[in-house]
Amino acid sequence: MRDIFSIIGRRYPFCTVVFCGVSVQGSSAPGEMISALNEFGRKRCADVIIIGRGGGSAEDLWCFNDELLARAVAECPVPVISGIGHETDFTICDFVSDLRAPTPSAAAELATPDGDAMRMYAAALTDRLFGLMKTKLASERQRLESIMARRDFSDAAGFFADEHALLNDLKTRLETISEKALHTRRIGFTGLAARLDSLNPLSVLMRGFAAVSVNGVIADRASALTAGEIAHIRFADGTVKAEIIGKVSENE
Repeated sequence: MRDIFSIIGRRYPFCTVVFCGVSVQGSSAPGEMISALNEFGRKRCADVIIIGRGGGSAEDLWCFNDELLARAVAECPVPVISGIGHETDFTICDFVSDLRAPTPSAAAELATPDGDAMRMYAAALTDRLFGLMKTKLASERQRLESIMARRDFSDAAGFFADEHALLNDLKTRLETISEKALHTRRIGFTGLAARLDSLNPLSVLMRGFAAVSVNGVIADRASALTAGEIAHIRFADGTVKAEIIGKVSENE
């Protein structure tokens, strides 16, 4: 047991060891080992099980030839390494286990990875990773420099020359269309203003006419006026009052 703990601690100190003390000699040994195997298999509290003991006579190791124990080892859901006796000792448990080790110390070595080898492997992977990263960065940097050297980036004005020409053409066309539309609207507005001016009563008065009204009502004919009424006569430059004396004939 001390050899197993010592080797595990040296090779892989990160490992957690779950120890189950059972008899490994005598008539009660098979039953105790079967119970321990069933417990480990039921709880799945280990990645691998080492079943073993130090050297002894054939009678001392005979419990490892028990049929029920052999079946328990073969049926255990957790991998089992047998490390029983010395290298020359063989039991039935050696043949039904997942892996046989010649000694308990060898079983401890087979059950654990070499921590130093793992550290060296991790260091090698780290170096390889950094090497791949440097290679990838250099490749991408070269690719970026190649892209930046293209005319698209070195001569941005030339790259967008066609777009600039198109925009200038669209600008000129828009200005022409806008000016034409404004000119058409201006002519229309000028015609409307002339028509409105021709309909303006003041324009008529400016040509020597006058507007006659009585009590705010425009008199558009002589028959609308009565003698004695006060009429307002509006000229272009003002309004005067006049009393209607009477009608006159066309000859007067």
